[in-house]
Amino acid sequence: MPRRFFVRLLSEFDPTGDHVPDGDLLRRFARERDAAALELLVRRHADAVWAACRGVLRSETDAEDAFQATFLVLARKAGTVRGACVGGWLHRVAVNAALKLRERSARVTIATGEQLDALPAPAPDDPDPDRSALVQEELAGLPERFRVTVVLCELEGHTHADAAKVLGWPIGTVSSRLSRARTLLRARLARRGVSAPAVVLPALGWPPALVRDATAVAVGTAPVRPPVSALTEGVLSMMRFAQYKLFAVGLVSVGLIALAGFGTFTALAQRPELPGTEPTEAPVPADPKDPPAISPAGDSITAYPELDPKNFQDLVTKCPKTLAGKEIPLAPNEAPLLQLQKAKLNAALARLSRTVGSHKIGALNDLLLIPEACNQVVTAAADVFAPHELRPWFEERVRVAKWYEKQIGEQVRIGAAKTASDLYAARCARLDAEIALMKLTSRKDGGGGR
Repeated sequence: MPRRFFVRLLSEFDPTGDHVPDGDLLRRFARERDAAALELLVRRHADAVWAACRGVLRSETDAEDAFQATFLVLARKAGTVRGACVGGWLHRVAVNAALKLRERSARVTIATGEQLDALPAPAPDDPDPDRSALVQEELAGLPERFRVTVVLCELEGHTHADAAKVLGWPIGTVSSRLSRARTLLRARLARRGVSAPAVVLPALGWPPALVRDATAVAVGTAPVRPPVSALTEGVLSMMRFAQYKLFAVGLVSVGLIALAGFGTFTALAQRPELPGTEPTEAPVPADPKDPPAISPAGDSITAYPELDPKNFQDLVTKCPKTLAGKEIPLAPNEAPLLQLQKAKLNAALARLSRTVGSHKIGALNDLLLIPEACNQVVTAAADVFAPHELRPWFEERVRVAKWYEKQIGEQVRIGAAKTASDLYAARCARLDAEIALMKLTSRKDGGGGR
């Protein structure tokens, strides 16, 4: 009989009752520091956490450290974790802990000159440790509603009916989401050149004292070893950073929609007349004989279908003003205000160039930084150039916004981290860019047709 089923059978005789929901056990531990409640959570989800740790790490000792750190994080966050089942949350924390420990071990290996031959051998029940690590990593990246079904049904061995009871979902929902999770996992692994297994197998045979030791460390009845303490703090720091980043992205998304167009056109309307420059003319209505054509764009519309980049390389090629990283020269005889405005534009261009460079090498995690930096460039350009010189800058802003909207749409389609709300925010930003371009070209000195 597999160990996970044996442990579940024994738990039925536990006085705390294995039927108690995870949320109730967490609240009991958070309020009363009930060690029995936490121990039941550890036993209940030990299979999933051990599978994540052992799947990523080749050393069983390292896996035990990551296991303890995962439940120590749970003890620290017990008052904030939500949901009917914490198995999916714990699996993700365990993968992050294991990846962080593996990265730290790799740095130590490089620093000490240790040879790969000296590393621990793969677990005997896992003939392909690299694939196992990728499976656990990509599983951790699935949306929670899909990840938790895999954790319950495949890593912890629950039937669909049991999982439905735990989650409070209909059985059909569990089955459909498990099927969808497998599809998403196959797609994510295929992009990394790995064939997905038919099921995600747990790592059997965790050490007998593992649950007892992890519980004692988490409730504070046993000392925390320095490696586990350092790993726990590292994971908690990652979680805090992720929360700050999510909050910042939300603010930036709303701010971009509200301020990008406003700031640009405020700059256009109030641009000071500098010595040696020609005064600009007041805007005039667009020529009704030549209105822009409105074309379909997915489930939205666009007035500039020709500004739609085919891919990222095409975007870079067709955006020489904003994405080429070329500085605007400063002349010593220019007005001080104009020199400051050009310096600001050059700083914005440098920032955008570095952001694009990070994306090219795969080191950029937040694609929103590219359109945000591009909007900053175009706003700065509006202070430097006359309106009739700004059209290429505004067209490139539209190209960047269209590219970003497509990237978010693709992530929503495959069920990645982005949501429909992110897509609507990207669409609003793209439409805002098109509106800005249309307003610019409606000026008498803004240029003729596209």
